[in-house]
Amino acid sequence: VTCGVGTRGAGATSVVDPLVLLSLALWAAVAAAAFTKLRSERAALLALGWFFVTIAPVSNVFFAIGVGKAERILYLPSAGLCLFVGWIFVKSEKVIRQRWILPVALAPVLFALMARTIRRNNDWHDNLSLALGTLEVSPSSPLMNDIAAGEFVKRGQPQRAIPLLQEALRQAPTMPLLRTHLGAAYYAQGQLDQAIAEYTQAITSNPRDADAHANLGVAYLDKQQIDAGVSELTIALQLNPNSADAHNNLGTVYLDRQQLEAAIAEFNASLRTNPGSAQTHNNLGVALFRQ
Repeated sequence: VTCGVGTRGAGATSVVDPLVLLSLALWAAVAAAAFTKLRSERAALLALGWFFVTIAPVSNVFFAIGVGKAERILYLPSAGLCLFVGWIFVKSEKVIRQRWILPVALAPVLFALMARTIRRNNDWHDNLSLALGTLEVSPSSPLMNDIAAGEFVKRGQPQRAIPLLQEALRQAPTMPLLRTHLGAAYYAQGQLDQAIAEYTQAITSNPRDADAHANLGVAYLDKQQIDAGVSELTIALQLNPNSADAHNNLGTVYLDRQQLEAAIAEFNASLRTNPGSAQTHNNLGVALFRQ
């Protein structure tokens, strides 16, 4: 933790990780000092108490907090750490007669932290730069691989997303959502068979994944397996009746089959959820014209 400065840290994977052991040793030393040497120093105890009380709920020591990347959770603890550093500075001034020594000694540290802050700000430019910046130091993070892959798909570069999602699945093979995302990347590449395989595996792991059913339905439609596509889209809508895309895609099937009443109903249902879809308005217009 640094005073108000974001860091790019690799995730610990074991309690015997050297940095984890160093952290535990520092915590133990600070706690021991608080209960022995610093018992009469109310300012120091306040600073240390603030740090430990605010960091305990988000430390992942007592329970997993389910947050993969959240430097904001260190803001409150860092306030206690800064107060403690200030207390040390005041105490040191009483010992060191040449008062200029402390500011001179601290100046390089402050400039180094400032440089790290500026460097870290570049990572926070957007989701892609944040994910890639984190992957430089923690390449096995399933969350950051997934985020980077999603950004590449949005940018029309699914070929760069696929290896990232494959790595994410190697690290977290029990997360069906990653298979849904990998299926979407394959679909964007036009690799329908691979997309169908991934969506199917995702559904096997989580049968109530409405997005996987909807995406699988679209892939089947593109493969001209219309009945299978309708079946999957219907299941998706049973799980999530407000899926505008699923309603629109099902409506296009009914439109192609000249089942105009059913098509109009699906397009209207889609527009109730997403009234700003130009494509769905167009599809509804075609259906009404044919009717």
